[in-house]
Amino acid sequence: MKIKKDSDVLLINVPLDRTIKYREKLSTLSSMPPLGQLYIATYLEQHGFKVSFIDLAVELFEMEEFVESLSISAPKIVGFATYVESWKIQNMLIKKIKEILPGVIIIGGGHCATFEYGKMLDIGFDYLIRGEGEEAFLNFCNWKIKKQKVAVEDISGLVYKKNNVVLKNKIKRINNLDVLPYPDRRFLNLKRYSYPFTISTARGCPGRCIFCSSHAFWGNKVIMRSAQDIYTEVVELNKQYSMTDFFIIDDTFTLKPQRTKEFCELIINYQQEKNMEFSWGCESRADIVKEELLLKMKAAGCRMIQFGMESGNDEILKTINKHITFQQVYNAVEIAYQCGIKTNVSVMIGHHADTCETIEETLMKAKSLQDKFEANILFAINTPYPGTELRKKLREYGAELIVSENSKLRVDRPSMRIKHVEVNKIRQYYDMAERMFKMRNL
Repeated sequence: MKIKKDSDVLLINVPLDRTIKYREKLSTLSSMPPLGQLYIATYLEQHGFKVSFIDLAVELFEMEEFVESLSISAPKIVGFATYVESWKIQNMLIKKIKEILPGVIIIGGGHCATFEYGKMLDIGFDYLIRGEGEEAFLNFCNWKIKKQKVAVEDISGLVYKKNNVVLKNKIKRINNLDVLPYPDRRFLNLKRYSYPFTISTARGCPGRCIFCSSHAFWGNKVIMRSAQDIYTEVVELNKQYSMTDFFIIDDTFTLKPQRTKEFCELIINYQQEKNMEFSWGCESRADIVKEELLLKMKAAGCRMIQFGMESGNDEILKTINKHITFQQVYNAVEIAYQCGIKTNVSVMIGHHADTCETIEETLMKAKSLQDKFEANILFAINTPYPGTELRKKLREYGAELIVSENSKLRVDRPSMRIKHVEVNKIRQYYDMAERMFKMRNL
């Protein structure tokens, strides 16, 4: 948390509605800094704006303390990161902010701002930004705070009302991520996070999985930072914070193996020079894993890779546009095991075409990965979040939404009815999976 008196901008990260009572416990289990907002905060300060930052997902604020922070920072603009599962807390905070600072401008970015902008305007947001936020937020602040002449219609992704009509600007991508400043972690109390150091090396995903909104959010293009730029950030964090552990949050860090190898070579040389070792993890598609690449990553400190399996049945994998086979997942986990790299494997049940047989097949194949290769299995129920192809085409996929409130969408409870498996049966399978894999996940 960083509160500055008379700020230009206050950025707020919010907890999920269902976790508000358990923030202290959860922050020690599975919390990461809000990297997207950190990029925006750093970018705004680089351009002369005074920025305060509160991460309510880990800061154990009472309402009185929050009100005091509002009064001290007295921002002209308040910016929220918006999440589907934070609907109620966002609504409540907006009302309180408007009560304390009636003249403040409230703007939202992120998932809900991109896919549920109409509803977000209805609950009290003055403006929203779809897609990336750095340049859009800077132009918005230049317009509203510095009173510069800015063509409002040219602010990337801006959503606003004019004469009671909702207008949305075209989204423009940032094509060179190397020009962005590294996120300034001094905005946060890093001790509040279980994974304090996360790094983003690319934006976008080549996949078209129907259960994921990444493609809809970022568009068709995957834009990547250079290996040198990523390496420089890692070195800076090591020098500034003595950081040795980090996690790369990209959907597919290994998408371009040559870039991954180049990064690893730089890290290996630095480790040898400083006589130290890093320990880091990342995500990867199963179909691009090669032993040569994983050995290089292991030498550079990679200790964990997460693969998306999603189903153990190849026909189900086709219906969700995963474009892999179970055998490819099996091979990738086996190679990682042989290279001495631990694996997380994410699995879903309750796909629109799932049957009892395909779910049971998935459970058994996931268990085989655990038993043979000590894979850590992460289970979830397929949930039709806004922005996903699944949500847009539920009827075409023969599914029906049974949870209408966004804040009640959860990956541990069924949110849609599918053709071949009853809702209660899906719950039973999920409970079975929890029991099967509980010991490993502990």
